[in-house]
Amino acid sequence: MRSTTPFVHTSLDPQVRQIRLLNVESELSDGLISCTLGTYLIEERNLYIALSYTWGPGPATNTILLNGAAFRVRRNLHEFLLVARLKGFTEALWIDQICINQKAVQERNHQLTLMGTIYYDAQSVLLWLGSAADDSDWAMHVIATGKDDHCGWTTDTAQKRELLVSAAQERDYDLEQASLRTRHAIVNFFARAYWSRLWIIQELKLARHAYVLCGMQRVGWQCLQNFVRLRQRTKGASFFSERSTRLILTKECNTRSFHRKELHFLEASEVMLRIPTNSASERLRYLVWNHCRAECADPRDKVYGMLNLATLVEGKLEGELLFQADYNKTVEQVFWDFFEQTLIDQLKSLYPQSSTEWKRTWLPKWQCFASILMYEMGLQSEALCEKVENIALETICGLENRPTYA
Repeated sequence: MRSTTPFVHTSLDPQVRQIRLLNVESELSDGLISCTLGTYLIEERNLYIALSYTWGPGPATNTILLNGAAFRVRRNLHEFLLVARLKGFTEALWIDQICINQKAVQERNHQLTLMGTIYYDAQSVLLWLGSAADDSDWAMHVIATGKDDHCGWTTDTAQKRELLVSAAQERDYDLEQASLRTRHAIVNFFARAYWSRLWIIQELKLARHAYVLCGMQRVGWQCLQNFVRLRQRTKGASFFSERSTRLILTKECNTRSFHRKELHFLEASEVMLRIPTNSASERLRYLVWNHCRAECADPRDKVYGMLNLATLVEGKLEGELLFQADYNKTVEQVFWDFFEQTLIDQLKSLYPQSSTEWKRTWLPKWQCFASILMYEMGLQSEALCEKVENIALETICGLENRPTYA
């Protein structure tokens, strides 16, 4: 008999680094996907897969069973769980929609501080692009094998890849020579909503191993990179979105090119896109500025989605988060938490530059930065420029008036 008792998360201990992990049962229960959910210390479990995916539109209407009780998930996740069961997944899974109690703000805050470690320590990160559609099975076949059976090109072996690159250089091969079916399938594959998400930047940058699942088809991350890299040398590059290409080839979706035609953006970019130093504050500023136009449902995640990534130094997570995520705060409060932290950090690094010189050379760039970021976060403030200037001048005056010691 189908359970009608709703699932209730048991509380995690905020004093320790606890996470929940999910296992998908091989058999349905009363026609529903059945899963078990357990709590573990993150240091004790690294044999799990962290899921990278889009939540998709709400509300959550698809019922599954968690520890025998009813729990509702959104459609895209439900479709993944169906595939996971059919494929016989035995590995534990970390999935934020289930493994975090989304109704408990304090738990969401706590788990976000662990998210960097969760993806970094995972056995692998699984990119779920969604159910099969728009001939995606064929796109995955082409990516996995390098073959378009209609025109005979292939990348099955290293030797053939070398020959293919040589042919491409002679303009004898590119995606424009592929079949119409292949071109449509590839274009639709790289146009999926997944590639536009903000959170995937962190999830993929932190992943040490990753693979892609679309419908029932699987392909390794390295294979996807090789496919895109090879086509970048040919006219086939035009078949990929610039965002997905940068993400796949670098695992850090640098979005500078989206704004080249916007003069006001370039004026601010002189400082905002400066290569990050060992300063966590400067790295966070760089990341937020670079990725503020990526998509997320909660505008606070324009900042929070980069907090863990800002602690990544030479491939390793180092240090604490610059500040703690707090979903009790308004969007405007989160904006100013971030902005004041990064602005004050730069002022300290430039000291003893005079306030007059700073106002002349730097203030316009920071005001531009603030106005564009506020726009991306859905904020408006008539007193924005004045507030930026006041924060700066108060900080400079504080630095100038610091006592000196012999």
